[in-house]
Amino acid sequence: MFLTFSDSAKFAEAATSFLSGQGLTIHHSFFSPSALASYQPGQSWPTGFLPLTPFILSIAFKLLPANDLTIAAVGFLLFAFCIGLVFLIAKKLHSARAGIVSALLFSSSLFFFEYAQNASTEIFFTTEILLFTYLALQKNKPRWLAIIPLLLMFITRQQAILFLLALPTYFICFGLKNWRHRLLSVIVIVLFFFGLYSLAKKDVSSIYSPLKPFYAVQMAAGVSQGLYLRGQTYSATPITLKDFAIKVVYNLYNFAKSPDRLAPTAIFLLYLFSFFTSKHRQFTFYTASVFLLFLLGASASLPNARYVHPVIPLVVISASPTLIQLLEKFSPRRFYLKLTAVLVFLTLPTIGFFTLDARFRRQQYNIDKPPVYRQISSLMAETIPKGKLIITNLDAWAAWYEGLTTMWFPLSPDLLSGHQDKVSYIVITNYKEHDGDFALGDWREVVYSPEKIGNQFLKTNYRLLTTFEIKPEQVYENQSYLGTILVRR
Repeated sequence: MFLTFSDSAKFAEAATSFLSGQGLTIHHSFFSPSALASYQPGQSWPTGFLPLTPFILSIAFKLLPANDLTIAAVGFLLFAFCIGLVFLIAKKLHSARAGIVSALLFSSSLFFFEYAQNASTEIFFTTEILLFTYLALQKNKPRWLAIIPLLLMFITRQQAILFLLALPTYFICFGLKNWRHRLLSVIVIVLFFFGLYSLAKKDVSSIYSPLKPFYAVQMAAGVSQGLYLRGQTYSATPITLKDFAIKVVYNLYNFAKSPDRLAPTAIFLLYLFSFFTSKHRQFTFYTASVFLLFLLGASASLPNARYVHPVIPLVVISASPTLIQLLEKFSPRRFYLKLTAVLVFLTLPTIGFFTLDARFRRQQYNIDKPPVYRQISSLMAETIPKGKLIITNLDAWAAWYEGLTTMWFPLSPDLLSGHQDKVSYIVITNYKEHDGDFALGDWREVVYSPEKIGNQFLKTNYRLLTTFEIKPEQVYENQSYLGTILVRR
């Protein structure tokens, strides 16, 4: 089992660095002229992400080998814990039967299966949200323990501020009975969000800033974030209310148009029915507050479904009892047979993924071979010693698997001008060349015409060391890949 998220490779390497006394550092960096100018041979870089995930992984690495399998073990352990929490919350609110249905529906999510495989921050964040919810539902003193997962959210993901904002929003909108109090509270919320809107115009890029989710609001529409990480000059665009509203509405429309990016459409339909059928409407409104704020947050910044997934279990918990109530009311005969049929229908994509699709994958891919990024990392390590800075389009994989020092390739080789004494090797492949963030652009000739490189900077400062070809039968993807390694003259 191999990782599929490069972010998880960074978390894992940070965990190993922490255990070795180097703090939360990694040997991979996005392209940065300032980081390149200050680079010293053998150095590593501060992680730039919140610390909880690497801290937990470092504990696991003390007990088990630091590899992909251990990372997956941590992730699936958290996934199992989340399933248990979903069951307990639904059972407390409704019944054991609702708990079982909720747990089955949640455990069938392929999104969370991949998060568990990578022990990504999504699975940690989901655990904290569910644990907070479970503890908050308790009576008397135990409910105050909910403050612990709430605080942990702020060292797990930047979206923690959205969850915190959802709590007073829920209380004000659905807890207050007096309409004057509601109106006054709504005015306060509007003023508060205008304050956040104003602050979003300032620099909130610090990893510990609670306003970090608003950072992407400043990015020009239609420009990939990856381009900024490859050297495109970042300048905050003026934010007008009109442009902001258009961006939010457009992204909300895209989420509504393709709800399967978040969860099966039937789950959302059942959730909507829960507003009319559920005996615990307070929880339904609580879910609505959290879900809508996360949806608005993603729509206002980067419309990535991964930013919303951690709150989907709350939607599932609200939807499951509705399914049971509808079957009991309109089709009570052979209840369990019909419930089973509906559950099979709702989980059919997951069942198909592990059965029919698995057979297809065995035919199309080499399931017993490593992924291409693992193979390329090994080839790099055969030629390049540790401690030498490498410019590459392989992301963080070589740093995690082989301990090499890498920096993501800039948009153009010319952006390396003036820093050639820092960069010892350049490794460019056609890995993900059709992905916008990995587009080769001016680097294309390095892969496909390594003997006739026309770029003057590369011709002057680097020479061809070797090329390599990975054959389809060598990697999981069952495709051929080309790569070129240049060395400084």
